[in-house]
Amino acid sequence: MALRNKIIIIVSIFVCFISDRITKIIAINFFLKNGSESFYYNSYLNFILTWNKGIAFGILESENIYYHIISGIIFFILAFIIFQLINSKFFVEKFSFALIFGGALGNFFDRIYYSSVPDFIDFHFKDFHWFIFNLSDIWITLGIVLLIIFELSNFKKNNEK
Repeated sequence: MALRNKIIIIVSIFVCFISDRITKIIAINFFLKNGSESFYYNSYLNFILTWNKGIAFGILESENIYYHIISGIIFFILAFIIFQLINSKFFVEKFSFALIFGGALGNFFDRIYYSSVPDFIDFHFKDFHWFIFNLSDIWITLGIVLLIIFELSNFKKNNEK
């Protein structure tokens, strides 16, 4: 892989991690300063500070030994993502894994530092609210969507041959 592409991958991981940290620090400080855990922005977007002790969407939320077991599993998943990133042959695939890794690293950092992951973005339509999430979740989702598109396009190319 060309040096330019390696730099793009490293910078992508860094941007995902740092942008996530900055937005979480701003959100936490905003809510601490205002003594509130919610800020209603408009009819589609609220900011609500929640602390997620589980995995995606609060699944398997716990405060006991299971929290540490889940954190250990997440550590190994991060290692696997690095392995995939290193062994990927295509730039789009590497870039996708970089987004996933940068986002996952941001949430893993919070699990260690706060013993929980701060989520604060609440998109909704009328009374339907999606899960509350953070910027790391956006990076992870974008990386997964890119991987799916990449795999589907490769599947189509392979079937055409």
